[in-house]
Parts: sequence; C-alpha cells; structure tokens
Amino acid sequence: MSRPQFTISKFYLLLLVLTSLGGFAQDVVNPAIDSLKTVANTSENDSLKLEALHEWDALIYWYDQDLDIELNQRMAKIASKNLHKDKSSSNYYSHMYATAKNNMGVAFTDRGEYKKAIESLMNCLKIATKVADFKLMADAHNNMGNIYAEQSNFSQATAHYENSLQLGIKAGNKQVEIASRGNLGSIFTSYADSALKANNLELEKLYLDSAITQYLATIENCEKEMQSDLSTYEQSAFPYYMIISMNSLASIHIRNNNLKEAEQLAIEALERGERINYKSAMASSLLILANLHFERNEIKSAIGVGEKAKNCALEVNDAVKLRESSFLLYNCYREIGNTSLALLNYEVYISKRDSIDNEANQKAAIEQIYKIEYEKKAVQDSIIALDIQKISEAQLGEKEAELKRQDQLIYGLLIFGVLVVIMVVFMYRVMNQRKRTYKIIRNQKQQSDLQKAKIVESITYAKQIQNSLLPKTEDIQKVLPGFSVFYRPKDIVSGDFYWFYQSEKTAYVVLSDCTGHGVPGAFMSMIGSTLLKEIIIDSRISNLAEILEKLDEGVRELLNQDKGSMTDDGMELGILKFHLDKDELEFASANQDLWVLRDELEQINGSVRSIGGWMRRRDVLQPFETHTIPLKGVSSIFISTDGFEDQFGGKSNEKFGREKFRELMRDSVSSVGLSRFEEQFDSWKGDKKQLDDVSVLRIDLKK
Repeated sequence: MSRPQFTISKFYLLLLVLTSLGGFAQDVVNPAIDSLKTVANTSENDSLKLEALHEWDALIYWYDQDLDIELNQRMAKIASKNLHKDKSSSNYYSHMYATAKNNMGVAFTDRGEYKKAIESLMNCLKIATKVADFKLMADAHNNMGNIYAEQSNFSQATAHYENSLQLGIKAGNKQVEIASRGNLGSIFTSYADSALKANNLELEKLYLDSAITQYLATIENCEKEMQSDLSTYEQSAFPYYMIISMNSLASIHIRNNNLKEAEQLAIEALERGERINYKSAMASSLLILANLHFERNEIKSAIGVGEKAKNCALEVNDAVKLRESSFLLYNCYREIGNTSLALLNYEVYISKRDSIDNEANQKAAIEQIYKIEYEKKAVQDSIIALDIQKISEAQLGEKEAELKRQDQLIYGLLIFGVLVVIMVVFMYRVMNQRKRTYKIIRNQKQQSDLQKAKIVESITYAKQIQNSLLPKTEDIQKVLPGFSVFYRPKDIVSGDFYWFYQSEKTAYVVLSDCTGHGVPGAFMSMIGSTLLKEIIIDSRISNLAEILEKLDEGVRELLNQDKGSMTDDGMELGILKFHLDKDELEFASANQDLWVLRDELEQINGSVRSIGGWMRRRDVLQPFETHTIPLKGVSSIFISTDGFEDQFGGKSNEKFGREKFRELMRDSVSSVGLSRFEEQFDSWKGDKKQLDDVSVLRIDLKK
C-alpha cells in the first residue's frame, strides 16, 4: 500500500544511524517515543500535539497497527476542530486531517476492513481536494485502487489508478506517477488474462499493448530519475519499480512469443536486482530465464537457473516464487528421469501452491472416502448376510434393490458434499495464502523503504552539522571584503571544506579537497577542520610549511597509516596567510595551485605531495614549500578544488579542463564574485550528473 512519507525527528534519525554502528540504536527509540508521548498528552498547543502524534506514529506504524489507528484518530480529531479556526492555519490543519485519514485507510485495508478503509480514504480525498493537495489526492486514489484490485474489481481499480497518475503528474511527483503506471500495467495484464479465457484474442492483444505502454513508460521514467543522485526517500524506490516493470514486460514478451526480447530484459533485470540484492525480483528474473531454457529444451541450464530462483525465493520466504520454481524443477528433473528430485520438488510445489487447480489432492481425498465407505459397506453386508438366512428369496431380492437405491443416493450425496467441502477449503486456503504472501511482501518493502528514508534523512541532518562547521561568508568579508565562494557538494554532504581564522594582524584561509565525496569525504573534512584548529589556534603554529607537516602527521596518526593500516585516505589542501599590515601574502599547499590575477594570470604551483595517505617510503618526500607573494598590482586571487575542471559536459560531453578554467579566471577581471563561475558550471554540466564536489574561492583586492 502506498503511504505518505512521515517526517521523523532529525535528532532521532541522526542518533539512530550513528549508533547503529555501536549496537545500541534500540536504546534511542524508547526515549524518543517517551518524549513524543509527553508532548502529545500534555501540550496545550494543537499544532505541537499534531506534530508529536505524527512523529510518534512514524516510529510505531511498522509493528503496532492498533496504536497506529488510535494515533491517527487522535490526529484527525484535533485537526478537525481547527479546520475553520482561521484562514492562516486552515491549510495546515486540512493537510494533517487528510494525512491522518489516508493513514487510517491504509491501516484498515491491512486488516481487511475495506468499508472503513474506503470511508477514510474518501474523507482524505474530500479535504485534500478542497486545499488542492495533489500529492495526498494521488495517494488516496492509489490506495483505493489497491483495495479494488485486491477484490478483483478491475474497472474501479483502473479508474483510481488513472486518477492517481494524472494527479501525480500534476503534482510533479515522479514516485506517484511511476507507481500508478506500474499498477495500471498490472491491471491491463489482468484484463488480458480475462480476454484470453473468453477466447477474445483481439481484445487480449489490445490490453497487452496497453500494459506494455505503461511498463515502458515506467522503465523510461525510472531510468531518468536514477541518473540523478538518489538522495531522497522517493528516489530510493525507483530501482525497485524499474526491475518489477522489466520482469513484467519480459513476461508479456514471452506471451507474445518475442523470446529474444524477453531474455534480454530478464537478464538486465537480474543484473539490476543483484546490484541492490532484491531477492524477490531476482527470483522472478531467474524464473523467466529458466522457463526460456526449458522451452528451448536446454534442461541442464534450466535446472541451474531454476535452482538459483528457488534459493532466492527461500531467502525471502516468497511462497509464490517458491511454488513456481519448484514446479519448473519438477518438470525438468522428470524430463531427465531423476524421479527422487522430481518428487522432492513436486512436494514443495504442492505445499506452496495457492492459485492452481489442486486436482491431485481432490482425487486422493475422494479415493480415501470411497475406501472408508467400502469398508463400512463390507461390515454392513456381513450383518445383512445373517438376516438373509431368515428371510425368503423374494424378500432378499426386494431388500437388495432397496439397499442399492439407498447406496446410490448416499454415494451421490457424499461425493457432492465432499466436492463442495474441498472447493470451500481450497478457496479459503488460496485467499489466506494470497493475503499472507501479499502482507509479507508489503511489510518487507515497507521496512526496506523506512530504513532508506532514515538513512537519507540522517545524512541530510549531517549536512546541517557540516554546514555549521563552515565559516560564514559575512564573517570572512569583515576581514577580507573581496571574499566570495562557490561551494557545490556532489552528494548531500561534501568532501570539500574551507576554513578561516584571524589572529591579530594575520588571517588564514584554507581550502581542502578530501578523499572521496559524500559520507566518507565528510568524515575526512571534519578531521581536517579539527586538526587545523588544534595546530593553528591551540598550538599557535604560524609557519605554513610546519602547519602542513603537522596536518600530515595528524591525519596519518588518526588513521593509523604508519602502523600497518593500508588506508590511503587523505586530502589536498591549500593555505593562504594574509599579512593585513604588510600588503603581502604567504601560500603553501599540498597538490593545490594558486592563481594570481594582475595584468596577466599567474600560476603559483603547490608542493607535489598530499596530506595523509599511505606510502612505503615517506622519508623521500620533499618538504612543503612556502611562497611569499606581494599583493601590489594584484586584482584577484583564486584557489579551487579539481571538481570544476573535471566536470563532463558541453556538446561533446568532455571535461571542462584547465585551459577553459584559466580563460574563465582571466575574463573575470571585469567582474566581482563567482556568479559567472556558477553560471558557466551549470551551463557546461547541463543535464549531466555532477561527478565531484566543486569549490572555488575568490578574493578581490582593492586596486
């Protein structure tokens, strides 16, 4: 079931991700819930109560359905009394009321209470429509479509999925749009099945073509979204939607006898599934490939692939895939005469099947009943034999005829009753098994989505922490008025950082490019910031070459790079030291160059070595070199990491390169700041993916 995204406390999420490494994440959850309980039960502010209930529900939804419904009922009650309180807060309370009703609709659906579910979702739809909340409207329609699809009411399901699709497009929400298209593809395939049963091949083709259209659109949209950074909860679902759609499309290709296209799609879906360890989808892809091998009479290959499919299904307890793979293996082993393995797989197939005709079981049950009745008849016949001796031949003939009529009537009624009972039991088991399987799959997906959402929100909160460590531009400009920065992380957090410190008549400006980007780079940037503070501020070391040496020692010591650790993490770093009373500048660096713009652009090369990193012979390294640069006649100073120069783009999809970067700096003599650099970077990159963190510092000097 589609469920709106909850906003969980960032403080809680950060602690949960960080402490998961130490194994005490559970100790954080209960205090978080206790705090939310206190606010929800004691606060006099209704909006605070709603936020607390909302976040509380996000923490317990996955394991306490009764409490989930209770919390959302409380939310709906509080929001309802405030719907018409005042215009300024009306949209907020309407959104919270509709959210609570949508959540209740999902919970009631999980319980099979469809009437209550639809009533709640209709209430959500009514309020969401009133305030034009297209995302919630789309969610409500999608959830209602799922209810009708589960009840095989395909016409109603189709109408709701189509509404959800249009609203998702209108809201600009790709996750909703893609989910709706996938659901429509599944519905059209079901219509095609019905048409085939009615032997209407023309209608079957029409519905299959419609399903293909939806699956192709789903795959195309997922591919576009996956080219951008997967940095949100919704984007994290796109690989799963894509793999499911590829498997579904492959199945339709088999149905249309396009076996080559089916095989290519299944192979690609399998490779993608393996990359994200999506076992259920891997089982589907493997089953498609195994069946193709079987159809081509490649029995040995079919067995190998089929066993892999069965193992994947076993790992995630996917009863449907386990049933299908076991049946395929039964046929394969039977084909090569391995009766023991064929029987073993047939037994698994029998125990797991939930949607095929169990004719063999029915026959065995009927034969057993016949056997019991035969034994009863034998006893009855022996009793009658005693009476035969006491009656005449005429009476015996009449009695036998009557007994025969009674036996026929009893047998007829008995067989009919047995068939009815077997059919009822079979349908009950099928429905229960389908419901259990669907619930297992849904719970697994929900738990996976929740974990991904927690990680993404935690990293987003970590970005706030990292940004708080960066110096404020306005503070630097109080000392260096011409200072400006272009800072563009590749991921949520960055491996680049800049640092500033003023001591009396001296000002230090540092720019660093740490190993990697994202979370690993961010950890290195925090190490670099901390060491700079210890060396320059706490230890009062002012010699630039000595600062770089101490920084190198500190990184190697923290990462145990001199004690057997083979980690090669480190950083490239340039440090500027302005003498505010002398009109001169000192510069030293590890693998970074400084650019000085006078009448011409001058390049000051840094030392060719890095900070940190493992080396077998550190004793052969050249010492860091300090350059003294007079500032007379200098209009601007530039220092940057390599992310700008290494970015691919342009018409030929090539690197921006150093020469273009030189031209950009030379041409900037008539401007101030870095706005032209940002415009040039965005224009060059276009819709290409950003490859690395980008940082450029510029200091314009008074002429």
